[in-house]
Amino acid sequence: MAQKMSRSVSDENRMSVSIQNGKHAGRSYTLVTPAGRAAGAEAWKHLTTVLADQARRHPQYLIVDLAQLESADPHTLHELVRASHIVRGLGGGLALACPRPQVEALLRHLGVDRLIPLYGSLGEAIAG
Repeated sequence: MAQKMSRSVSDENRMSVSIQNGKHAGRSYTLVTPAGRAAGAEAWKHLTTVLADQARRHPQYLIVDLAQLESADPHTLHELVRASHIVRGLGGGLALACPRPQVEALLRHLGVDRLIPLYGSLGEAIAG
C-alpha cells in the first residue's frame, strides 16, 4: 500500500504540479503530476526545477504522471530529458507514465522513450 503526501505548485503559465510521496514493496517513490497547458519554456523549466528539488529530497525514484498534461512541445521533451539527467546524476531514476495518445506518439517518435522508461499505467511505473 502506498503512503502518500501531496502538495501542489503552480506557475503563471497555467501549469500546476502535484507531488505525492509513496512506498511500494519497500521502495520509495515520488509521483509528480503536471496538469494543464504549459506555454513555452518557462513552464517546463519550472517542472524541471520541481523534479530536481524532489530528486534532492527523495532521490530513489521519480515518476512523472503525464495523464493530465494537455499537450507537449519541444520544450516539454527537452526539459523531461534534462530532468532525467539531473535525477540520474543524483543517484535516482525517472520514469514517465500515462501519456495521452498524442503525447505518447511524440515521445516515441522523437525517441524519448529510449532515454526515459515510458509506462502505460501508474501501477506499471510504480512497480518499475
